[in-house]
Parts: sequence; structure tokens; C-alpha cells
Amino acid sequence: MYPLVILVAVSTFSRRVPFWQTLASLTAVAFLAGLVINPPYRFAPEDNLEYARVIRLHMAGIAQLNKRYPGSTVLSAWPVTDELTKPELGYVKTPYQIYRLEDFTSGQIDRAADDPGGYSTALVFSTKYDPPSMLLSLGPKSERLDQKYFGLHHDLPPEEIAQRLHGTLNWQREDHAQWIALIRFNRQFDAQMRLPDAVR
Repeated sequence: MYPLVILVAVSTFSRRVPFWQTLASLTAVAFLAGLVINPPYRFAPEDNLEYARVIRLHMAGIAQLNKRYPGSTVLSAWPVTDELTKPELGYVKTPYQIYRLEDFTSGQIDRAADDPGGYSTALVFSTKYDPPSMLLSLGPKSERLDQKYFGLHHDLPPEEIAQRLHGTLNWQREDHAQWIALIRFNRQFDAQMRLPDAVR
């Protein structure tokens, strides 16, 4: 979307502004700066080169998962769910069984807590870039619109996820307000054989 807006802007500058080359140069500088400088508000990290940091965190988290708990059923969300089930992406050699969540919001974690037998490990991570200090906010109305149209949400921190799911936080890493963590669940379940009514 951004390149299209830039092309329209430069086209308009070239037809209506005498020194349009200067404005076009400033537009290019602003675009390049936006690739490496994060905005002072919440945004999806795949919107700029912040995603390279996310990929490195995911690689580190999956390496820990492969080392500590290979073959486990993993609770996670996209894109880690794809990274763990598609060896062609280069993160794993053997696909994992997955327990999928949409994100790591309170509602999704509560849903997972209601099904404790569905997973044995969780690889949780920040799905949005949430700056340490919000320098720019347009208020609650704007936040509701962002939630409705752009999927804005607030992930729980890894310590709270582990507590709510009754797991042990075994590893975590943080890098520039992005994080990833590995949680393990040691549970025992009573299996009961149910016989058909005719046999009882």
C-alpha cells in the first residue's frame, strides 16, 4: 500500500509543484526511515524491517523447542504455527502437532486453559510491536477502530500466560520490546475406558 501512495504523491508533485524533485526526495527519505525506525504506536512488526528481529526471535525459540521438547504438542499462534508444521520454511525438519490460538490475548488463553490436555508445550510470543512508552495515541475510539479493522490486541506477558495455564516458564528472550517464551506443562491425566452400555 505504501509504495502505491508514494507513486501517487510523486505523480501529483510532478504535475503541480515547481520543485517537485525536492518533495519526491523527502518522500523517499521518509519511506526509507520508516523501514528502520518504528513508529511511536502499536503496529504489526511485519510492516517494516522490525520483522527481521521477529524472525531471529522465532528461530531462537524454535531451536530451544527442538532441543528441549522435540515431538511435543505445541500451543502457539500464527506465524509460528506455520513455522512448526511446514518444514519447507526451514525452521524444523519434522512437523510438530499444533494447538492453534489466534493470539495470546486473555480470551484465547482462557480458551486454552479450558483444554489442558490439548498441548504439552507452549511457544508464545509478542504478535504486535507494543512500544515501551506510547508517544502517540488517538484515544479509545481510535483503539476500538484499530481492534475492529486492523486486529489490534494486547498479548498477555509470558509470565501471566504460564500462570494462567499452570505451566513452567523455562526459557524466554526479549529484543527491543519483542519477546518469545517457552512454557512446559507437566500434567497427568486419568484415562478411563468407557464400555458400551450393552457390555456393562
